[in-house]
Formats: sequence, C-alpha cells, structure tokens
Amino acid sequence: MLSQFASQLPASWYSDDFLRTTIRLAKRYISTEQQDKVRVPIQIQGLVAITTLWSFWMRKTGSGDANVLGQELIEVMAQVLSIPSLFTGAESKGLFGACFSGLATGLDKWSGLMEPKIVEGLVSGLERGRLSAQDSDLDGIQASLATALRSDAFNQTPNSIKKLVTGFLQSFYSGVSSATSPLIVSSVDELFQIQRLFQFVVTQKAGLVAVKYEDDGKKKRKKRKPKKAVILKGQAWFEALVQGIQDISSLSALPGLLAIAGIL
Repeated sequence: MLSQFASQLPASWYSDDFLRTTIRLAKRYISTEQQDKVRVPIQIQGLVAITTLWSFWMRKTGSGDANVLGQELIEVMAQVLSIPSLFTGAESKGLFGACFSGLATGLDKWSGLMEPKIVEGLVSGLERGRLSAQDSDLDGIQASLATALRSDAFNQTPNSIKKLVTGFLQSFYSGVSSATSPLIVSSVDELFQIQRLFQFVVTQKAGLVAVKYEDDGKKKRKKRKPKKAVILKGQAWFEALVQGIQDISSLSALPGLLAIAGIL
C-alpha cells in the first residue's frame, strides 16, 4: 500500500528501523524463491513494493545520509537483478525498474567500495531486462542508464562504462543476448533513441549543459557554449563509451548515426 505513495514520502520518513524491517522481509522473500524453490506470488508483489520504496528513498536521500543501510539495500537490489526466476511472472511487474533505477541513482551517493557491486547489479539488470519487458519500458531503462553513465564515479574506472554500454546494446538491440526475446533495431526511431541516449551522456559529461535554478527553485537546463573547443578524444570515459559501441559490430548503422550526431 505504501509503495503507491512512494514518490510523495520525504526521505526523513524512512527511519532506520523501517529500512531494517524491509531488508529482513526482502531477504526472506528472496530466500523462499531462490533456496526453497517455491514461488509465492504475494511475496514477489511484496518485493516489488519494497524495492519501489527503496528506489524513491535513494533518489531523495542526500549523499551525507548515505549509510550502511543504504549499502545493504544496494546489495539486495543487485541480488534481485541476478535471479532470473524472479522475473518470470506477471506479479513481478515493476521489480526490474525499481531495482535498476535504485542502483543507478545510488551510484554517486555510494560510490567507492560499493561501485563494483552497483555495476554488477546494473549489468545483471540489463541481462534481465528483456525477461521483464512487460514492466520495464525502454524509455525508463535508458533514463536510468543515462543517470549511471553520466556519473563522475566512473571517471577513474572507465571500464565500467564499457561494460554497461556493451551490456545494454547486446541485451536490447543486437540479438546476441541470452535473453529469450531480444529486441532487434528495426526502425529509424529506435536508432534515434539510442543516439539521444549517448548524445545526452556526452553533453552532460563534457559540460555542455548547464543547470540553472530559477527564483522559484525549479531547475532549468540550457546549453552552454564552451569558451574553447571541447576535446573528447583521449578522455578515458569517452574512449570507453566509444569502444563499447564499436564492439557491437552487428549494429553497423549505429556508429554511422552517432558519427553524424558528432559523438563518434
């Protein structure tokens, strides 16, 4: 019931006791599915509700509030995304999106020691994405992926960018994934969706988009004209992104499209 109002709950509402209780419940539901080999639909629905609450909390909590409990949430969500059987029924609707979004949002707040676990969870999520296509629309996946790719946490570990880019294109577009019904790029619109994703990431990380706050506190983005040319070639994060795209040779049209867009 509470998960229906997750977007309206302030971060302060999530007490440590509440988070610990939800962690215990989530682990119990996962154990029933994974160890006991028993599928209980109402428990899967409960897992969806819990991870939805976590996802919104991770968006709203400040980096100064990122604590050990947050790290445990990350570990549980990454575990969820690694279990294929959790995504085989209609009752899992919303589970993929909540966990994937939560991990992507938490990257800047729980980087450092938790970065490998977050990347592991995101890559697992990309592999599971087509299995939960009934609830994870492509726009939502791309938005969460863009949040992760533009993070400064990857500046020192650019190989993580390559893993995510390669995993995304393989699982959702190239047709070489182990997913049961991989999506093939079949229209110009789908190609442009990918182009917009990478163009957004590049402009954000290159500092070509400024965020301005108006008097009413609302964010307003505008393009920033650099005082001098922005040189992307040679920057580790950019090279990793390009390599991840080029490694998917079956998408022959994509490098050309990105070159036209000024990304490659």
